[in-house]
Amino acid sequence: MDILDDLLPKKPESTPIIQKDADAVKYDAVAAKLCEKRKSIEEVLKDPALDQVLRDEKAMDLLQLRDSMRTFGITEIDYQAYLAYKEREGGVQLELF
Repeated sequence: MDILDDLLPKKPESTPIIQKDADAVKYDAVAAKLCEKRKSIEEVLKDPALDQVLRDEKAMDLLQLRDSMRTFGITEIDYQAYLAYKEREGGVQLELF
């Protein structure tokens, strides 16, 4: 049963650590840092010549980072919006939206 518990998604926490409505500046700063870190890990994983051991380590880092993002209330939609904004602006990201 432990294996099934690992595969099934866990219930999201009722309230994230930083709430966007309560402290938007802090939320945007944390979200931007985590999104940028995730983007860099995903870029490393795209390299076809990456050593398998390093690929496994980076994949685990990515899974842990995604859990951290959920803890802070950053959704996949937030991350995709961040990527779209970065691509459109091509500059430094200060706010999530």
